[in-house]
Amino acid sequence: MSFASSRSSPAFAIGGINYDPARHVHDVPPYGWRCFHCNEHFTTIRDARLHFGADPDAAPACLIKGRFDGNLVLALRDLERTAIEEIAGLRRELDEAEGDYLGEIGKRERAVREAEEQGYAKGLADGRAERVQNG
Repeated sequence: MSFASSRSSPAFAIGGINYDPARHVHDVPPYGWRCFHCNEHFTTIRDARLHFGADPDAAPACLIKGRFDGNLVLALRDLERTAIEEIAGLRRELDEAEGDYLGEIGKRERAVREAEEQGYAKGLADGRAERVQNG
């Protein structure tokens, strides 16, 4: 079975590999996988996944190494920094959403309190009017 794709990865249906994302089941092609970036050949799912990543959007290890001149510590630190920035962004969004939510709750509570106060005032006025009417 032959499939066309933009990259060579065990996370795609490439060169005879069958990828079922729900079950993560692979049929290893008899010739394995070859990275078209570095031309390295992989014959086991473990080695291919280590190189290509488990996610189709992951950068292959050879590109990560090349990007950081082989210094994986730099790559790790860059990924940590990116993760920290993403988490901070999510926290900002959550804080904003929480503020909006609490603001809406405050508006609702004020509206309920005002309605209760108006009802109470109307009840007092009706009671006074009835008392004046009845003498």
